[in-house]
Amino acid sequence: MKKYYKMLISLFISTLIPMIVEKFIYNTEVFSIIRFIIVFSLLFIALLPFCIFNREKALQFLYDKRYIIGFVFFSILVLFGFHGSSISIYNSSIQPNHDIKIAHPILGTSRLIRGDEWAVGTPTLLSQAKNNFNETSRILNAKSNNVTLYPKIIAKTVSALSIPNYLGFLFLPTEQAFSFSWYFGYFLVFFASFEFLMLLTKKNKFYSAMGSIIISFSAVVQWWECWTLIAYGEVAIVLFDKYLKQKKVLNQVLLAVLIGIVGCCYIMCLYPAWQVPYGYLFLILSIWIMKINKDNCSLKKVLMLIFIIFIVIGIIIVPTVIKSYDIYLLMTNTVYPGKRVSLGGGFWPNLFNYFISMFNTFKESTNPSEMAQFTSLYPIPIIMGVYYWYNNKRKLKKDFLLVGLTVLAILLTVWNYVTLPEWLVRISLLSMSTPQRSVVVSGFICLLLLIYCLSNYATKNLKYTVKFQNMIIAICITAFGVYVTKNQYINYFSNKFLIFDFVFFVPVIFLCLLNWTKTNKIVFMLLAIVTFVTGVLVHPLNIGLKVIYDKPVSKEIEKLEKKNKNANWIVVGEQYYVQNYLVANGADTINSTNYYPNFELWKKIGLEDKEEIYNRYAHILVDITLKKSSVKLNYMDQLGLSLNNNDVCKLNVDYLLTTGKTLDEYNSNKVKFSKIYDEDNILIYSVNCN
Repeated sequence: MKKYYKMLISLFISTLIPMIVEKFIYNTEVFSIIRFIIVFSLLFIALLPFCIFNREKALQFLYDKRYIIGFVFFSILVLFGFHGSSISIYNSSIQPNHDIKIAHPILGTSRLIRGDEWAVGTPTLLSQAKNNFNETSRILNAKSNNVTLYPKIIAKTVSALSIPNYLGFLFLPTEQAFSFSWYFGYFLVFFASFEFLMLLTKKNKFYSAMGSIIISFSAVVQWWECWTLIAYGEVAIVLFDKYLKQKKVLNQVLLAVLIGIVGCCYIMCLYPAWQVPYGYLFLILSIWIMKINKDNCSLKKVLMLIFIIFIVIGIIIVPTVIKSYDIYLLMTNTVYPGKRVSLGGGFWPNLFNYFISMFNTFKESTNPSEMAQFTSLYPIPIIMGVYYWYNNKRKLKKDFLLVGLTVLAILLTVWNYVTLPEWLVRISLLSMSTPQRSVVVSGFICLLLLIYCLSNYATKNLKYTVKFQNMIIAICITAFGVYVTKNQYINYFSNKFLIFDFVFFVPVIFLCLLNWTKTNKIVFMLLAIVTFVTGVLVHPLNIGLKVIYDKPVSKEIEKLEKKNKNANWIVVGEQYYVQNYLVANGADTINSTNYYPNFELWKKIGLEDKEEIYNRYAHILVDITLKKSSVKLNYMDQLGLSLNNNDVCKLNVDYLLTTGKTLDEYNSNKVKFSKIYDEDNILIYSVNCN
């Protein structure tokens, strides 16, 4: 009978909350049955175990069946084609009068600021569906490009193993494959963090679960979508631990191969600015794993692992690097981002960004990604690490991981505060990173250090004087952190944010400093709840790709591509996302986002002497002019090309697409632009050269 009442209460709550959401949050929109069903289902499924079992058994059930539950949830998302991309922005920016109803976000808000995702990364990825997942593609820049290194997208080669989130494209319909690619990483980082933290916390399920939420839904992971390095590093550490514990040779070989594949995934992330500082972290963790498994860690095992890893890398990565080596050289020799070198300093205030980054979910700033930080409570973890390190030294107790994490956190913090000698920066490989990027890694290390201290050094006895001192420290650090962030984002940081920070962070920091077994669970729960609520709402919940493929212009592009499969396109206009919309629809677009410079293009129109301008990753905005062709640098990653009307023929252009601009005035005895399509502010011209 008790279970019956629990079930009724769960049904009531699961029905009431979706109705409240519709009434007060989406009150300006038409009632969405899809949204209602989703919110109802999530709530009811979450409450169901507690209806069937008591609290302890319910939690044990969730733990025992965690991978089955995760797989079912993931499969449902993929089956229905859900995703968190902001491509619904195309609904209002491409032929807005032809509204695709199903493209409206079901939950959350599409983020214009995530242009790297919806306007570049996603169209580039979808272009491969039109390219039959070949290793080379003409769709990008209308020239033959290898797409397995930079940009690194899915192709039917062995290198696909290094980007497992894209593997769905090789066996699923495009919409389901896109959903697979979107959610794979978030599920991976959640479960990888849980298993990794089980090692860190000595199998404390509660701390591990809360910690995995704090990591997975952090502002950094959500705004940057940077789950890759964290997840792959954590998976490698967990597998390494299992490898050392394994007795059977065959199982050792299989685990070594898996570690090699995960290593390839880490390497192929191709972002040294994060790979280098994260690499130091995972090196320390690897040494720690060997120390705690010293009885099973023989030289033979380690050498066998290294040998197998090199073989796997040789099979998966080396062929790709050889084929794309010319692209690698182009990228490393670009003005931006290839040749940037930083000696450190200047970005220490970003270590305190956790005081403000959570608010971007509700009040979006000009650049929420740059403001994102892990809720690490910096510098509290470093203070705790030094304190417990000192205590251990007095008691002649050794804790390698505590010392390693503390030292690394201090060193990377120094790198964020001061300028270092160039020789030191280069030999440490930090020259490949910047303080602006490594500050995020510092936050992650501090978060791990915090979790480690709270789970391994909690005390059962407290003194009144300690409580008083810790409250003073908590108030001072919160006041300083708020002061730093308010000064840095003076036009964004409101009084409401200030009040919330003091109300939330003073008690949380105070409880962390106490490190009391009776209150540590409260700390983890508070951090997990706030992180989850602010993180889960960063991305919208959308369904399908009809906004890409069902617009009238999409149908027109498809028709013209069938008629002239190798046609070259140029987009004329002031918005870079339009040319990438063509790319998503399979059109060979000359001025799609250049991942590396197209020297042939600039040479054809006589601008080869402007290499200092175009030698970079760049969005290229084109305008047709009667004057001589010229190029200018609008931003670090954006060029403005004024293209002479007659020079259009030098580029072998077949079609010009414009966003409202007519081209009749640019006809000459050498070139003629004939309008063949005009609908809802999108015009397409065919190019005829004499």
